[in-house]
Amino acid sequence: MYIHAFDPGESTGFVVLEVEVEARARILHIVATDVFTVHKDFNDWYTSSIVAWKPKIVVIEAFRLYAFKAQSQIGSYFPSAEYAGIIKYLCWLRNLQWIEQMASCKFPFANLKTIKEVIPDFEKPKTEHEIDAIRHGLYWWFNTGIKQ
Repeated sequence: MYIHAFDPGESTGFVVLEVEVEARARILHIVATDVFTVHKDFNDWYTSSIVAWKPKIVVIEAFRLYAFKAQSQIGSYFPSAEYAGIIKYLCWLRNLQWIEQMASCKFPFANLKTIKEVIPDFEKPKTEHEIDAIRHGLYWWFNTGIKQ
């Protein structure tokens, strides 16, 4: 089964996780930089990703504006929310199921050693957004997907 996971923002992490019933995961594809900048036609690029790795679920980190950050965000155009909306729209067009997870969901996999226990051939990606996408995919798998 394939899981697509996104950590949307000005630098958007994307990962395809291949997971197995025995709770092992293998990373098939990682995008190291902002997928919306690197792939000028995100629609075509993501369509080809969907064709190549038909996801059972698309996991997206949810955007929330917290009170303690509100003052510093005055005037922001909230790229995380905008990019998450684009991803959800493309999923909707293709009848793909998606789920949003709070940023805190990734903390059970905060330690890279924990990820390595699940994915033995794991090599640390270049950006924190890639790692966060991996964490979100693993969180969904271990808390929901493994039961399916």
